[in-house]
Amino acid sequence: MSLYKKKLFKTPSQTVGPFFQNYLKFDFNKNISSIKKNKIKNRISLNLNIKDKKNRIVKDAFIEYWLFYKKNNKKIFLLFNRIKYDIKKKAFLINLNEYKFNTYLYLTIFSRGLLNHLHTVIYFNDLNFFKKDIFFKKLPIDRRHFMIAKLIKFENDIKFYKHDLHLNGTKESIFFYID
Repeated sequence: MSLYKKKLFKTPSQTVGPFFQNYLKFDFNKNISSIKKNKIKNRISLNLNIKDKKNRIVKDAFIEYWLFYKKNNKKIFLLFNRIKYDIKKKAFLINLNEYKFNTYLYLTIFSRGLLNHLHTVIYFNDLNFFKKDIFFKKLPIDRRHFMIAKLIKFENDIKFYKHDLHLNGTKESIFFYID
């Protein structure tokens, strides 16, 4: 059989990178949570987009996120999940419960063209504890807003937030090196 008659299939490649959603088969609907207490009535819905240098939405990526809370200066794991781009919502959609303690997210982004994944943190603008956070205070003042999701509306006990992560360019999000 000649090469031209043989059907070729996509293969994952570290040098190409647009195959994350095709070949990394995760159960994206599974939501793993370690505690149920301290939950309050409100829910959080974060509409998140990943954008490239030309401000185009990057759809062929996935995000891992963790939720922690601090107790006696120790971080305690609460939640882990993976999400992919939601075609219907036209965004990466993160749904959480709001808790009595400081709620913020750690994100890891796996995306096209990235040989290494990216790490960042997202704070919620109406949950003002982050202004006292030592880590947040160490960031340059003019760059802090790149880590804050904005509250868009609050209805039916759901807080709707919006945030864009920029992979590069003048609006580049703050990413951290974690070894």
